[in-house]
Amino acid sequence: MTNKSQPTSGELVDVLFQKAGGCKWFSVLAYMATSTGINSISFFFYQIPFLVQKQVYSCEFSIPDQNMQEVCTVENICSDDPRISSWEIDYSDDRSLNNWQQQLGLMCEPDYKGALLGSISLFAMLATLPFLPPLADKYGRKWVFVVGRFIECILFTILMSTSSWTLMMAVMAGFGMTTTTRMTVGITYMQELFPTHRQVLILVMFWVEGSLIYMLCTIYFWKISKDWFNFVLIGYILCILTTGLSLIVPESPRLLLAQGRIEEFKKALDFVAKVNFRPKFDWSKIDLTSAKYEMR
Repeated sequence: MTNKSQPTSGELVDVLFQKAGGCKWFSVLAYMATSTGINSISFFFYQIPFLVQKQVYSCEFSIPDQNMQEVCTVENICSDDPRISSWEIDYSDDRSLNNWQQQLGLMCEPDYKGALLGSISLFAMLATLPFLPPLADKYGRKWVFVVGRFIECILFTILMSTSSWTLMMAVMAGFGMTTTTRMTVGITYMQELFPTHRQVLILVMFWVEGSLIYMLCTIYFWKISKDWFNFVLIGYILCILTTGLSLIVPESPRLLLAQGRIEEFKKALDFVAKVNFRPKFDWSKIDLTSAKYEMR
């Protein structure tokens, strides 16, 4: 019979996390590499309604008439209505932003092209859900997460520079596919890098961080600027920096111990201790085989 006092692998990891310094400097590193890294994509993803929002235009007419303002529509401008002699975007109107309408030339395109830029990501995500989480469970969370982050950096670079709607569609589909590595695998990886009693707090902090980005996005367009580029640039820089940090953070110690990858587990906990300015463990005095190998 199994000894009821025998700890689970999760309980043993919690004890060793505490001995390695608990929630100190390593927790800051782990949070930045995972939570802030995941949320860096929110700097454009939450903006999509603003990025594809149509503009308001002001026109000059070939026949001056007080009632001619109704003629100043996108449809009439795009059809070269002879009553309109010239036009420009009316940036005095709160609805007019310097966004993907100009960058991707969507002004005279069908409305579905703007709508697809947001929805294509959700469909693409479904393609990776069946196999990426099981792959991470089998081979490790870190490298599935890190590969996804590198792909996102490449996609983000293209997003910042392309003027092609077709290429942007491919980029958004790519981000949809990496949503699984970022959200499904990444959030699990993030939580497992913290003691069990801190995991709910970390998850709350993650969602609060994402909500704050959405609020900042709204305030940015409302009070600061009408140009999308500078706000998204913040996310782009964070994406690159946090992807670099994700290379430093070790594999989930919980997964390593649960899978019996003992030597890798020891290196991971020694790294936690090192970042927290604690001495390395004397593994000869710690019985890792006493734990029941199960995830908690």
